Amino acid sequence: MPLADVIRNSHALLCLDCGKCTGICPVARCNRSYSPRSLLNRTLRGGDNELLKDKNIWSCLTCKLCDEQCPADIDYITLTQAIRFEANKLGEEALCSHGGAAQSLMRIMS
Repeated sequence: MPLADVIRNSHALLCLDCGKCTGICPVARCNRSYSPRSLLNRTLRGGDNELLKDKNIWSCLTCKLCDEQCPADIDYITLTQAIRFEANKLGEEALCSHGGAAQSLMRIMS
C-alpha cells in the first residue's frame, strides 16, 4: 500500500500535536532521539529518503501504548510498519532490538 494511503488510513492528518504518544512511549523514555510524534510529523512532511534511512524507525517496539493514548485515534503502529516497509524496499534493514541480547541468549542456549 502506498505511503499516502497509509497516512490517510491511519488518521495521521488528525494529529493534535499533544505529545501524549511520546509521553507514554517506553522507547522515547530511554532514547531521546525517538518520538512517535516526530516520526509522524516527518512522514507528513514528505517521507523523504532521510527519514527512511533513519535508524530510529526500527526503535519502535509496536507495543501500541501510543495508539491507546492518542486522543485523535491515530494508528501509529500501521504507520510505523509502512515506513519500515518503504525503508526495507530501499535496502535498509532492521537493527536487532535490545542490542541483540535475545539473539545472543538463544545462541548460548543452543
